[in-house]
Amino acid sequence: MRCKPNNTGFTLVELIAVIVVIAALSVTVVQRLIPASSYQLQGARDQLVTAFQSAQQLAMVRTAAVRLTTSGSQIDILQDTDNDGVPDTSVTIAGQNYPLTLAAAATLSSASFDFDRLGHTSSAVVVVTAGSSNVNVNVTATGYIY
Repeated sequence: MRCKPNNTGFTLVELIAVIVVIAALSVTVVQRLIPASSYQLQGARDQLVTAFQSAQQLAMVRTAAVRLTTSGSQIDILQDTDNDGVPDTSVTIAGQNYPLTLAAAATLSSASFDFDRLGHTSSAVVVVTAGSSNVNVNVTATGYIY
């Protein structure tokens, strides 16, 4: 007479199915725990840093004056088109039209930065706010943004 083996454990398929269900539930829970304002804050910060880098590069490749301004929920990059030394026309860089309006919940402190031919500008801090959170974007005189 043969003894049947005692199979009281889980199969690999059952174990993988449980892991997949737990992973799906945890993704849903994590999305609800992290407020949307933190995503908007990071997105606005990234757009601001990208605009600074674009303005800096534009100033280094063109002879015209370049200015980046922030106000409310807008970022604008202007260049001098009539050679009077005053940036007056918004630009389009890499398919992005300026002025750029951020998401509704994100706001910026007001500031203006003039870039020279070497990409240098004035050092300052731009505060990005979304909901009750904020983050500082530091701009150095050499044009380094962090």
